[in-house]
Amino acid sequence: MPTETLGHPPYSPDLSTSDLHLFRPLKKHLSGRYLRTDAKVQAFFVKCLRDLHPGFFYADFDRLTHRWHKCFNYHGDYVEK
Repeated sequence: MPTETLGHPPYSPDLSTSDLHLFRPLKKHLSGRYLRTDAKVQAFFVKCLRDLHPGFFYADFDRLTHRWHKCFNYHGDYVEK
């Protein structure tokens, strides 16, 4: 049985990945630091991600999944949070 691929609107505020709130903790960790090389930036970023509690990611992915279902049920129309 063939599966149907659903199209995704070019912009959907309901499914925005920025809702992961990843930049707030990174901004907090970067405050007052000056990293001189790309390698130091990458290493620092990886360390910050590893230091985050796993629940940080699970809670946001659960919220995103919930919004996916809402968006699907409204046939792609805008859904208020």
